[in-house]
Amino acid sequence: MKNFLNKRVDLAYIVISLFVTLIVVLIYCKASDAQEVKKVQNLTFVWDANTEKDLDGYRLYRSDTSGGYQFGKTFALATIGAGTETVVIDNVKPGYFVLTAFDKHGNESGPSEEAESLSPVDPSGLSITVIIEVNS
Repeated sequence: MKNFLNKRVDLAYIVISLFVTLIVVLIYCKASDAQEVKKVQNLTFVWDANTEKDLDGYRLYRSDTSGGYQFGKTFALATIGAGTETVVIDNVKPGYFVLTAFDKHGNESGPSEEAESLSPVDPSGLSITVIIEVNS
């Protein structure tokens, strides 16, 4: 009987060890996936197109600090022409982003609501893709 109990205890120990090992492996895989997610981010802007007849396009601005933007076409990260439906901009640094609309006379709207890309603890090798979609 003692030998049988020892075998049962050994079997229970093996099952518990395998279960703990499986949990550790799953946690490690989840952590590895999370680190990979931090290396590539998509930041998507979607809005309804401006309906003014003299609309010329949109400008995307980026800043390292919230609200710290300089406006005007020389400071824009990207300029999107009127009628453009989707624009993808790769390899953008993390930060804060806003959009403006501008017309054919050079007038520019106030900024959109601010969007922030999340900065990982280790930003080395991070690539942000900005996706801009305009609903016609």
